[in-house]
Amino acid sequence: MMMMMMMMMMMMMMMMMMMMMMMMMMMMMMMMMMIMMMMMMMMMMMMMMMMMMMMMMMMMMMMMMMMMMMMMMMMMMMMMMMMIMMMMMMMMMMMMMMMMC
Repeated sequence: MMMMMMMMMMMMMMMMMMMMMMMMMMMMMMMMMMIMMMMMMMMMMMMMMMMMMMMMMMMMMMMMMMMMMMMMMMMMMMMMMMMIMMMMMMMMMMMMMMMMC
């Protein structure tokens, strides 16, 4: 009887130990999973931020280009106007000269 009791106790102890080990393993696994998930989330956030930054940069560049183009167009228009004015002036001068003559 005593022997049987001892055996039973031993068995129980073993079972308890096994259970504890299993629990520990499970906890460790859960922790690892959590950390991995956190890392993944961080990476995703970083990627999103980078993408946003890139998009912003592209937009800025496009705006700058548009502005430059507009400026160039304005300059060209001004030049053309100046040329026309000069031509008109020259014509007027010529007419005056002819009249004087």
